[in-house]
Amino acid sequence: MKKKVILLTILLVIIIGLGVFAMANSENNGIAKVWENSKIIKYIDSVVKKDESMIKDLKINSNELAIQVANEYLDKYDLEGNTEDAKIQYLDNVRENVKTIVIDNEKCKITLNAEDGTLISYVNHKKDFPDNTLKEDQIKERAIELMDKICKIENVKYELEYIEEFDEQIWNAKFVKMYDGLKNDGERVKFSFAPESNEMYVLNIKGIKYANNEVKISEADARKIAELYLKKSVATDMKIYLAIVVPNAYYNTELKVGETYTNPSESRKAYICEFNNKGNTLVYVDATNGEILGGDSIKGEEF
Repeated sequence: MKKKVILLTILLVIIIGLGVFAMANSENNGIAKVWENSKIIKYIDSVVKKDESMIKDLKINSNELAIQVANEYLDKYDLEGNTEDAKIQYLDNVRENVKTIVIDNEKCKITLNAEDGTLISYVNHKKDFPDNTLKEDQIKERAIELMDKICKIENVKYELEYIEEFDEQIWNAKFVKMYDGLKNDGERVKFSFAPESNEMYVLNIKGIKYANNEVKISEADARKIAELYLKKSVATDMKIYLAIVVPNAYYNTELKVGETYTNPSESRKAYICEFNNKGNTLVYVDATNGEILGGDSIKGEEF
């Protein structure tokens, strides 16, 4: 179980590894308009501790109600733990644009969205689980059963994206919402569980809604827009495909040390233009209006 701390770090800590390639906007050099709704904040201000007054006018507006809701999730999702002698924290997650309540004791840690009462994450503080003896198809079946239980309770539908082994005791699974064959990574459920005992170890829920924007520009139009970036790259060509993306400010500006971006409130349909360089540079072109919604690349590789 020595790697469990690493797993928690991967799933619950926001890791900022965004290498940004700075470009001017259309007013300066003809580059397509950059998505600018994301704000730059100092990383140390991304999550701010508050007092109980933060929740005064929210859906979960008292400690008693927070404990009640937490217990309800433990019960209906069949999660290990309780809320006895729990410490309560109030956190304004500026980066994620959500106010949260954290209920934590020696058994488990539960994070709730104080604004709408939904579960954001759960951590089982149990330190050891039985070694797995099941085959991968059996593990997959158990992961789907765990997710189906949540889907039936919440009347939603998610599809399995992957399952993978973490160590001899724990496996990871990821489920996403699909729209017309396209996955919305903004609406996803990730969890780590012990297949042998069918115990949940870590559960993390993300809910960036899909705008369901209409496709109004062609792939050829998207190529012309992305070519403005291709000319500044070591890449010589690109492949293009339609997908749902969570916008980011990758091409917006250059972050200073200690800064990060706030997250968007919705995901959108876009053309992903993938360059043929070693960095696998991506340019997201909005499928409705041609706006640049951000992008990505492998950190450390040449643009």
